[in-house]
Amino acid sequence: MDEVWKNLWEAFRENDDFFKIEQLVDDLQLIFFGLHSLMDFSSTIQEIEQVVTNMRNEQELASVLQSLGQRLEHQEEAHAEILKGNLVCCTSSKKYFISIKARPRTLDRAVEAPANETILSGPRNSFTEDLSINLGLMRKELVTKDLIVNSFLIGEEHKKEVTLLYVKKKASKKLVESITEHLRNKRKSNLETMQDLMKLLGISTWTLIPKFRITELPHEASQALTKGKVVFIIDRIPFALVLPSQLSDMFFSENDRNFLSPMSLMLRCLRVIGIFVAVLAPGLYIALVSVNPEVLRIELALSIAQSREGVPYPALLEVLLMLLVLELIIEASVRLPKSIGPTITMVGGIILGQAAVDAKLVSNLLIIVLAATMIANSTVIGFQNSISIRLFKYIFVFLASIYGILGIFAGLFIICSYLSSIRTFDIPYIPLKGEQGDVI
Repeated sequence: MDEVWKNLWEAFRENDDFFKIEQLVDDLQLIFFGLHSLMDFSSTIQEIEQVVTNMRNEQELASVLQSLGQRLEHQEEAHAEILKGNLVCCTSSKKYFISIKARPRTLDRAVEAPANETILSGPRNSFTEDLSINLGLMRKELVTKDLIVNSFLIGEEHKKEVTLLYVKKKASKKLVESITEHLRNKRKSNLETMQDLMKLLGISTWTLIPKFRITELPHEASQALTKGKVVFIIDRIPFALVLPSQLSDMFFSENDRNFLSPMSLMLRCLRVIGIFVAVLAPGLYIALVSVNPEVLRIELALSIAQSREGVPYPALLEVLLMLLVLELIIEASVRLPKSIGPTITMVGGIILGQAAVDAKLVSNLLIIVLAATMIANSTVIGFQNSISIRLFKYIFVFLASIYGILGIFAGLFIICSYLSSIRTFDIPYIPLKGEQGDVI
């Protein structure tokens, strides 16, 4: 154990917030190691002194200390416990190294209302960066002994704790075993982003559809568990990752069930309509304006032609130009501070759009079509799903510019075939009746 003590000191002695303190506790000498930046040392010592009283020898003292934590056998364990904010202590003879749960400093925000997912009727708490708080929220939502929590320490240099949650009688045993095997076999892989987790699980990152559903709502994550899915909670990440993601996640929300059935059905139908409008509207504009105007009534075709009078660009270039401007506005509104984000959106959406029409760079009809597209894109549940919709519409734009209405149908066939081919751990993205994930 003396070698463990030396390696511990060598690993952290260059850090100014690392401490090694020798202190008498009930007339017996103890040596404490830890990081001041992660713990309240004085409060932790007071708690230990209240428990450790009338100890006659080191062995009895070590036995009581182990009741407050756990005994350490390897230096890697001691390093990990210190980095997690725990207090590592040993007796003066260095025979026992014990990790004790220290009183942490206040480094995390409290449980707050969700910032990115608006809730009309339902629980308003959301995940935070602290893993233990997130697990507590999940335990509050699912009060059952069948909820299983498995923790894994991933990473070689920068270790990060990953927790896998599933309901024993609901989740597929094959799915859980496959995920657990990947996590155990790749413990030394770095884990900082969602792409790292996908690589760790053997999932390709080159896909147009997210394999995880991201949610910051404990209620949504708990309901996903009851449907046989698994949930990942990663330390320092304020949201949960639900695996596998399925097509219904785009327009089905558990909070819809808090409304009457007709209202819930109406909301879901609106989201489905919004998906079709967001994907098809730009391509349909190009097809009806430049390739198949004969499909329209003569009065409507003449009205559209009159609105494009003086526009120097073909319909494809006109649409791509305005789509690029819209994408820039969306990214700017996301990245900029909230105080000036609405101003940029108003300037880009209203003033710039009106100026483009007055300058005869684009038609009035295109502004209406793209405004409807942008609004419809926002009806999709989940920001990652809305990004996928934003990508899919470009497929229809290019196919419609070449083949017109036929290109629209070809694009629908390609997208449906692609979605039908997606499988995550042998679970299809579009589940058939009776398969896991059927939530209708």
